[in-house]
Amino acid sequence: MKWFPKKLWLRIICYILISLFVVVGFVSWYFGIHSEKDVIAYIGMHLECNSVWKDLALRRIYAGQTLENVYKVKKPISIKHWKSYTFLYYNEPGAFTGITIVARDKKLIFAGARSCAWKHDFFSTISKEKLMGIYNSHWNYIKESRKHKKGEKHD
Repeated sequence: MKWFPKKLWLRIICYILISLFVVVGFVSWYFGIHSEKDVIAYIGMHLECNSVWKDLALRRIYAGQTLENVYKVKKPISIKHWKSYTFLYYNEPGAFTGITIVARDKKLIFAGARSCAWKHDFFSTISKEKLMGIYNSHWNYIKESRKHKKGEKHD
């Protein structure tokens, strides 16, 4: 009977540690934290980004949601339309840090935050290759538009 209190304390400590690991595991899964890089990204977003990152992390903004519902949660700083895509930007032009949400046919397909030191994707319903193709085509379109506005000749 002398050892019973020690075993009880050992059991209590084990239950507390197991519970802690379960809670940390669930929180990491929920927020998409899979590595140290994701922790750094969340710290960076907290320090540098528009508060929309909290809505993305807490899933108030999610894949498949309509643009109208996103506007109700948090209005973007700028919006660009190109073909069937809509780009919502939550950063000032020229900023090194920002959050971008992409929609196709008014339904969200991608949301991510970027900086020169970190990046984090909240969700994506398309492959990275297809997403990069969309971005590259969009930016080429913007470059061409700027050339025409400045009066430069197009080759």
